[in-house]
Amino acid sequence: MSTTENETTQAPERIIAVQEGIALSAAGDHVEIRESLVGVVAAGNLEANESLILVAATGAIHGDARVLMEAPTAMLFGAALGAALAIVGRLLRRQ
Repeated sequence: MSTTENETTQAPERIIAVQEGIALSAAGDHVEIRESLVGVVAAGNLEANESLILVAATGAIHGDARVLMEAPTAMLFGAALGAALAIVGRLLRRQ
């Protein structure tokens, strides 16, 4: 009787690094940002120093970066902005 072994294959870890620059977005398993401005970061683990991040959807944030919005706050902001624009649009169509 032959037996088969269960092998699990893991995808290689994606590591993204941004240093002294500007990036619209960065996504990976581990993202390192140093002295940079980044629009949106999606990462399992974020290490950022002396940087500004507009929106971060991450598991853990390490370092001294300024993060303007995390994912839940960004979603709430988007919903509120969408509702406000819908109300303004309806009011403008009535005139």
